[in-house]
Amino acid sequence: MAAVVHDKTEPTIATQVRYLTTFAEKVGRERSDAESAKVIKSSDIASRAPRQWCATAAKRLTKARARKIITTLVGRN
Repeated sequence: MAAVVHDKTEPTIATQVRYLTTFAEKVGRERSDAESAKVIKSSDIASRAPRQWCATAAKRLTKARARKIITTLVGRN
């Protein structure tokens, strides 16, 4: 029997938060915010507030949403 993965509801893991935060700094806050907004617009996850750290906002994401944002920022979508 296959294991059931609840990736769409599980919170991000520490490595995803660190990677997303580091990558957001490299690509720029504006691009990171724009891509994040596209990914989370159909969810109940709030966007990063002004003056809020990227890591704080990243902790609100699910694993699946974090993976999608990372993939979009890398340019593999």
